[in-house]
Amino acid sequence: MMKHTAEKITPTDGQLRPPFRRPLLFAAILQAALPTLTACGDTVAGARADRERVASPLQVDRPHAAAHTGDDLPSLGTDPADRPGTPPDELKAARRSVRLAQEYRELHGDSEAERERHKKIFILTQCEYFCQGMKYLFPERDISLNFVRCIEEVKFSSSEATHILLVVDISSIESMGKFKNAIDFINQINSPRRIGVLVNRYNSYLTYYFFRKLKGKVTFFDSHTLKNGIFQRNFHLWLKGKVFHPMHVIMRYCDSRYGCSLKEWLSLILPLSGESMQEISVCMNIPNQTLYKIRLNALHKIGCISFRQFCDLYIRGEICTKNDRMLYKQK
Repeated sequence: MMKHTAEKITPTDGQLRPPFRRPLLFAAILQAALPTLTACGDTVAGARADRERVASPLQVDRPHAAAHTGDDLPSLGTDPADRPGTPPDELKAARRSVRLAQEYRELHGDSEAERERHKKIFILTQCEYFCQGMKYLFPERDISLNFVRCIEEVKFSSSEATHILLVVDISSIESMGKFKNAIDFINQINSPRRIGVLVNRYNSYLTYYFFRKLKGKVTFFDSHTLKNGIFQRNFHLWLKGKVFHPMHVIMRYCDSRYGCSLKEWLSLILPLSGESMQEISVCMNIPNQTLYKIRLNALHKIGCISFRQFCDLYIRGEICTKNDRMLYKQK
């Protein structure tokens, strides 16, 4: 009869060694860290995968996380350091597991809070002085001002409303064209958005057309309230989603010098931005032929024989609008 003898099997270099040689100690550590590890996954295996995935962002995005050591970890009641004779490798592994779980929970909580209070605003402007002024007016960290030159640089979000502030600038043909392209681009986007338009006393008559072009889903701001603090208050209310009208839409207007009506002004200025007469007639609900007659009457009032002559004078700066009046530098 053969006698079986039990052999002591020791792992070779190619085999995996168990992380803990003391099962009771490992069970105590796992039970103490379980409330924090559950935030990383539903099971212990899932928690380990999440822990390894979060380990690299913590070292890059959170510098203070890499500065943590095992000495400043809070005691969970079963800290291996309180037990005499604990091997250094087991102590290091246990502390690393608890540290990564706590850092993951802290990072997850911070991201949720920042997402709730952080506001990102895109501002379309061509003026560097205005950019510096906005940074001075809104130094808060919870407001992120992103200045763009064209509307294509705006990153629209499908989950939350995208805040866009458009600054009206009719000082050049290029800026007028970019503003026109911005409005056309916004009208084609289906994602949620909140649009604000900043105007001044020189171009406030354009609010009527922009209001109709954006189908009433726009808030107008007056640039002349930047110094007295009214603009800051209205801007914060706009970011919070409040429905209000800090500046009324100009429905009726008449030039005090030449007697040009609002429709006559729009028929002269809007085509300079690239807006066609057909687009203007559709937006303002005016027949196309009637719109051409309105523009012809405006040209006669200011002394121009053709619209091309008006464009040449406007580009050279010999005719402009200022303080709700049209200035014509006749030679």
